[in-house]
Amino acid sequence: MEKYKELFNLSKEVLNEELNRYRSLDEKASKYLSALTVLLGIYAFFVSHLFEQLFPPHDILDWLLAATLFLLFISIIVSWFLIFKILRISHLSKTPLSINFFDEHKLVDIYYATAKTNHMALLQNRQTNNRKSKLLEYGYEAMRITMLLIIIFFSLFAFYACHQPNHKYNSKVESRSITRANQGAIFMEDQKPEVQDITEPVEVEPDPDVQPLEPDIVTEGCDEPITKREGED
Repeated sequence: MEKYKELFNLSKEVLNEELNRYRSLDEKASKYLSALTVLLGIYAFFVSHLFEQLFPPHDILDWLLAATLFLLFISIIVSWFLIFKILRISHLSKTPLSINFFDEHKLVDIYYATAKTNHMALLQNRQTNNRKSKLLEYGYEAMRITMLLIIIFFSLFAFYACHQPNHKYNSKVESRSITRANQGAIFMEDQKPEVQDITEPVEVEPDPDVQPLEPDIVTEGCDEPITKREGED
């Protein structure tokens, strides 16, 4: 009896360790995925501001920067999908709870059968976790390549911006600044309020001999209508 009880306790402990390993892999994948999502947003923002300066490329430095940007994009996307695939794997095996099984078997049989069930669940979960761990390893390697490409790109861009002051980068930045300044001046010109012509009105005197209109007679209720008195014109 004690032997099978120890076997059951050991199988339960090992199964719980494998379940904790599953959760740990998911937590790492979630953190990596969040970092890659932020990095992808920064990449898109950075490229949107450099597209006009780098494309189309004209010399070897432009081609190196463009190629590094392309490889960096591929590396980020591959890393993101590898890490995301880890979270999609969600097959877990656990020991079921059956009241009838406990009612129909002896305690020693319950210990032994449950230990065997824990062992089968352990093997299935270990296979799932090994797949997750392999994908996490590939994703981590892809992220290392991504960081290396980021260092290479910023090194090339620093040389591009600092050691070539007459490069088209500076001229295009200056032209964009001038264009924005002109657009701002045009906008301010459009926003100027219109000057209204305020003049003093000319006083016009009425004609004293003008004839008034004949008023209408309006009757309300049972009042007698107003008529002209005798002797009035």
